[in-house]
Amino acid sequence: MVLKFLLDDREHSEELKQAFKIVGIERMFDYETSHLEIGDVQCGNIVIERKEASDFVCSIMDGRLKEQARKMQLGFEYRYIIIEGSPYRTMSAISEVAIIGKMTSLLVKHKIGLLYVESPLQFVEACYSIIKRHQEENIFDPTFIPSAIPKKSDEDILAMMLMSIQGISYDKAKDISNLYGNSMNCLVNNCNVKQLMTISGIGKVVATRIVEFMKK
Repeated sequence: MVLKFLLDDREHSEELKQAFKIVGIERMFDYETSHLEIGDVQCGNIVIERKEASDFVCSIMDGRLKEQARKMQLGFEYRYIIIEGSPYRTMSAISEVAIIGKMTSLLVKHKIGLLYVESPLQFVEACYSIIKRHQEENIFDPTFIPSAIPKKSDEDILAMMLMSIQGISYDKAKDISNLYGNSMNCLVNNCNVKQLMTISGIGKVVATRIVEFMKK
């Protein structure tokens, strides 16, 4: 059976596409691009998310990683994130302890495997190796159809909007949403600095920023 990978068509790296061509010829597999709702690479019952180290760290800070992990867990039986480069050598305000904590959450809570590579070529080799090992263990299903992802609730939509405010992570956005009954109208009409400061991690500067944002 010839393996066929699906590569997200929003992946604009020509270097990555070239790597799929090179490794595909050597390993005798094929790939095609498609608009993927989950992950960057899909093959049967396996989904793989590609993260450059800096994007991995940024996605922790802005909450995207948590949402991506949720989708991967809901949609596929086997899930992996492959990081290009070291997240500990990026220029960011997040601590090494926080990075380790998030990776632990991915492994334990979301059952997502983590691998590290240094280049697009190594990323494609890792994708191929994952599939082949699943085949050897008889846990690869090429006919698998991903589960449909439930539509976002009003609570999720409100939280995603709040995350566009500087200093608001996914968890803080959920806390704010919950404080105002997950209601956009309630948040717009009633939010104030004093109330917002009752939420752990939100000080006067961020609370003021939220109020100004909601009053626009």
